[in-house]
Amino acid sequence: MSGRTGRAGVDDDSSPAQLGWQAAQAIRTLNHRTHPPTLADPAEICQLLAALAALADRLPQLLGQLSCWLQAEQAADRLRADTPTAHPAQLTATAAHDLTRAARTANRLGQALDSAHQHLAHLAGEDS
Repeated sequence: MSGRTGRAGVDDDSSPAQLGWQAAQAIRTLNHRTHPPTLADPAEICQLLAALAALADRLPQLLGQLSCWLQAEQAADRLRADTPTAHPAQLTATAAHDLTRAARTANRLGQALDSAHQHLAHLAGEDS
């Protein structure tokens, strides 16, 4: 039996980092498939925007979980810095701050994508 869950190519055996790279690769593939635009009609763009809005809406939870893990590891004194001039506590605090900023940005991204999706839902191609 394979490690597949049946959900759109998600492999249960993949590490979180591998899944992150798969997501990055999927966006790279979308970049290639939409340049030059090869989309059929506004409905296809509308569906893509809905999917991208869902992706952006899920990022804050992921980023928060990563931040919590880092902070817990730091609190348990299980992190070290690779240089004597860097301190794990400061690196962790800075990374947690950046992850919080990224989560807020992802929220705004999701809202903007959803708004574009809602507007495009009212369009149809000439042949429709």
